[in-house]
Amino acid sequence: MTRSIVIFALILALLLAANNLLVKKDAEINRRYTNLYSLVDRDKVSKDEVRALGIVFPGSKLELRYMKVDDAWRMPQYRGAYARGDLVDSIVRDITDTWGIKIDTRDRPASDFGFSSESIMIKIYATATEPIGGIVCGRVVPGFQSTDSYVKIIGENAIYQINGNPLGKLGSPGGLPPLVDSQIIPDSLGAKGELGKIFFEPHSDSSEMLWIERREKPESEMKESPMRRMMPDYKEYDWFAILPDGTDVKLNERSAVEYTGFVRRLSFDRLPRISELDEHALRPSEKKLVLEFEPREKPKPPPVKGVDPTGTASQVEKDVSSMPFKESIEIRESDRNANSYIYYTGTNLIASVDQKKIKLFFPSLHTLESAPKKPSIYSSVPPAPPGGAPALFSPR
Repeated sequence: MTRSIVIFALILALLLAANNLLVKKDAEINRRYTNLYSLVDRDKVSKDEVRALGIVFPGSKLELRYMKVDDAWRMPQYRGAYARGDLVDSIVRDITDTWGIKIDTRDRPASDFGFSSESIMIKIYATATEPIGGIVCGRVVPGFQSTDSYVKIIGENAIYQINGNPLGKLGSPGGLPPLVDSQIIPDSLGAKGELGKIFFEPHSDSSEMLWIERREKPESEMKESPMRRMMPDYKEYDWFAILPDGTDVKLNERSAVEYTGFVRRLSFDRLPRISELDEHALRPSEKKLVLEFEPREKPKPPPVKGVDPTGTASQVEKDVSSMPFKESIEIRESDRNANSYIYYTGTNLIASVDQKKIKLFFPSLHTLESAPKKPSIYSSVPPAPPGGAPALFSPR
């Protein structure tokens, strides 16, 4: 027993010595790296405190500001549009949670690392006034496939390499400000529920379908799959059309999924200024899709000591949060550019959308009953082309 312990101790000592030797050798080879540094004072700043993000384009003297409102990121300068929360949060983490490797520049100019008087700055705020942190963005680090980039802390000269690329996250569909979510139903709202029904309005005697709805497949119709083995509660669904006479028709699974995905992911071209809209664009429309969402199941909170979880108040809260909720997409008048104005009640925004997309909002029963064409009619409408961060954006 004693001999085994001695042998184990010797092996451990050899491994530690070898590790120290490798670390020393690596430090000699990579002399440009020193210690890790935080880009903010972590005793005072955390990502949970950040309520606003600012992007400064020095060439235009403009700072784009994104505000966190009710757990969703918004852009007040662009009609209160919703922003891509996943990207904004990721940029915030690049500043608050990332460790930077201080670079020994060896008297190389800052321009070698992508810095100039035109470099974009990103600031974070806990309130609407003074920033609590910020960086100047340089170029991507060569050989890191856009995952790492060079940054400076605002007001300092030191250059750091971080495992993050904030500038790479600023791209936006053509003509829109950086980080704006161009979907009629932004991800931050769509994440609250699963689309369960779509009502076609107004109804008339010639209506083919009143609505379509999603129903859980019976256990007997579900095929064995890896998902079912990994997730015992895994569910599959079929879609049905409800006809004016009250009968229902089972829809082609792929066609229904393509159509509902199209509605869920429909993107706009722009958000018009109120001054552009006349009374017809502002007036509520009878032509619309009414969307019914089924709330996503939330993890149950841990029981609170001394509180009866079956009490009346908690039961009422549970019942309300589990009820389906409805929003509407209203089709309003056309603009001068072969687009239609759409109003979505979930965001209270009016958007301009290509009329080719609008025509696909009201499919025929035959379209949804039949197997989808190749290519799909819903994928044949191209999204807005991708773009980069504009040098100048006018919020007017």
